[in-house]
Amino acid sequence: MKSVCAICFGGWLRVFLLVGLVSGFPASAAGALAVQTIPRESVRWHYERALVLDAQGYTGRAIAALYRALDAAEEQRHALEVAIKAKLTETDRMALEQLERTARDRRLAGSPRQQQTQVELAQAFDQLAARHLSAADLGLWQTLAVQVTECRYLLARLYWRSERTADAIMTLVQVVDVPAMPEHILARLLLARAYGQLGAWEYAQPHLERLVALTDLQDPAARRALERLRKAVAQPKSSDPSSARADLQAVVTAIEQAFLASPAAYRALTLGRRLHDPLAYLELAHMCEEEDAPEELRATLQEGIRARGNFFPVAWLALGAEAEQQAAELEAANQAAEAQQAYRRAAEAFATAFEQLQQLDFQPVQDFDPERLTTLRQKLAQHREQP
Repeated sequence: MKSVCAICFGGWLRVFLLVGLVSGFPASAAGALAVQTIPRESVRWHYERALVLDAQGYTGRAIAALYRALDAAEEQRHALEVAIKAKLTETDRMALEQLERTARDRRLAGSPRQQQTQVELAQAFDQLAARHLSAADLGLWQTLAVQVTECRYLLARLYWRSERTADAIMTLVQVVDVPAMPEHILARLLLARAYGQLGAWEYAQPHLERLVALTDLQDPAARRALERLRKAVAQPKSSDPSSARADLQAVVTAIEQAFLASPAAYRALTLGRRLHDPLAYLELAHMCEEEDAPEELRATLQEGIRARGNFFPVAWLALGAEAEQQAAELEAANQAAEAQQAYRRAAEAFATAFEQLQQLDFQPVQDFDPERLTTLRQKLAQHREQP
């Protein structure tokens, strides 16, 4: 069974990103949906670019896009923090800045003390933001927290796939327990696996305990392995590192199997727990595709698109490709009217994706093969001509 961490939505969507996207789309298709926009060079703009670049197979460029997204977020957050501090008393401001120094001290990087301080700092700023920022600025503050978490999780996934395990861990520890946000169970699972990769099973064990509780893991062998791991953490000098590592792997594998038991199980553990990370929607859609559940696939992609304010080009591409495949199957079954409707849905989805990709500075021909969409347009025209 494929692991959750190994699910590569980029590989799945790469075939969709070969879809031809060219200008001059028929007005009846392109006009079906209003074009959504996001600010250029914003955190969201860079993040959406990173999703597309990863789906194209450009891991390095995707990582660079996420760096720019996090830089943009830092600039916005810093401006809001300055506004908050300006309204504090001297004593409160100095106490807050002491927390900042500890939270950002490179000498403490990754230490439990620094992680705890980072949580305390985030909680303090959240409370002060609610007290001192305007409604508009408070909304921006809260949106930034979500966007930064999304960026860091995708960045950690790219680090992991690039075998940069230490970088993945340093990024994931900033994702798993963000105050006032839903628990990022996918990040916690990847963090446990990453610690295991480095042999740091004592750091992985608390995360495994939480994951076992969340998944209600009942596998007897996995629970025995977890018990041995607890003893190894309690008595590190008398434990066998290789055995502890094997036990960790056994528990992680059992937890992943709980995630991947079915699309319904995955949904319950992610979206069902208010984790609306874009990767959760894409991975769930991928599972539906593998389970040959086209209706659930479409519903998942549409749900993700709505959750993203209709701006989600990789999901639009996947939705268009699924509709195109369905149209071809209906056409082969001599169901002309139904095929025409499916081709129209595909055209509308691809048209929307094309508009959004252009906003992200992706160009037709240079970035996409136009032939597939040209064929789709021809199919639509043929169906219109039929009596």
